[in-house]
Amino acid sequence: MHSVRFSILALAACASLAQAKPAGEEHWRAGSTTATAITGDIRLSPTRLVAAGQTLRLSVVADLPAYRSIIGTFPARVLKVVNPRRVVMRNGNEFGCNAPARWIVVYRKGGQDSLGMDVFDGPDLPKSSDDRGFCASYFYYR
Repeated sequence: MHSVRFSILALAACASLAQAKPAGEEHWRAGSTTATAITGDIRLSPTRLVAAGQTLRLSVVADLPAYRSIIGTFPARVLKVVNPRRVVMRNGNEFGCNAPARWIVVYRKGGQDSLGMDVFDGPDLPKSSDDRGFCASYFYYR
């Protein structure tokens, strides 16, 4: 009986570790009409984006000192979607546009309490929202 209890506790511990949030994961509240309609609130880390019940695996590929977004120029981080695929989120909306999202650029706008997230479906690493494959902008708050 003791070994059965130990096995159950060990399985429970493994399950909770598997569901633990990755290091650096932050929770953001949808702050724009687009974010509210498509992603809702998100959880974001350097290794994953969780939005509308969907998880996208990510990897950090670049830090840009002067990324030009649709609202201004900011230091930004470029994340590559590890396995690009069609992702249907809230209200039947897709996360990408004409093709699966391949790149996500995130930047803080107005300090640490606001986050901009631009999505690209083009083949090349984006450096500006003017780049080929720009798809959508989402805005979030703490």
